[in-house]
Amino acid sequence: MKPNSARAKGQRFERFIAEQIKESGLDNNAGRQPMSGAGWYKGDIRTSLNWIIEAKHQKTLNWYESIDQAKREAQQGNQNPDNWVLIVNDPRKTPEFTNCYAVIDMWKWLELLDSKKEPITQENNKELKYLLENLKVITNKIINKIKL
Repeated sequence: MKPNSARAKGQRFERFIAEQIKESGLDNNAGRQPMSGAGWYKGDIRTSLNWIIEAKHQKTLNWYESIDQAKREAQQGNQNPDNWVLIVNDPRKTPEFTNCYAVIDMWKWLELLDSKKEPITQENNKELKYLLENLKVITNKIINKIKL
């Protein structure tokens, strides 16, 4: 593959990732980072999430080198050095971007899945609903006072 078409393929994948982040509602301003790693901002995807995102869309991938790059950029990029993710696409699959994978540190993964965190229960939801309803009533009262 010619260097320009390989670069275009990588940029297409970066735009795809940014679009998925937007569509998920995590960051409506996510976008690919031109010249990623060269400037102040590190990572391939510009986002307000506290993660450095390194994207790879290559036929042959050096996993260890790619992971090291993501970790290095997280350490250099004014981010939590443990919050890095390597997102890879399997280019053997069609249509394009149907098999994408996120690679993170196992300890970070376990932290994200920590079962000790208090789950949201039905009881908590009822209390939250009550508080939000009260907030709505109070907000309407304030709006009516302002209109006078």
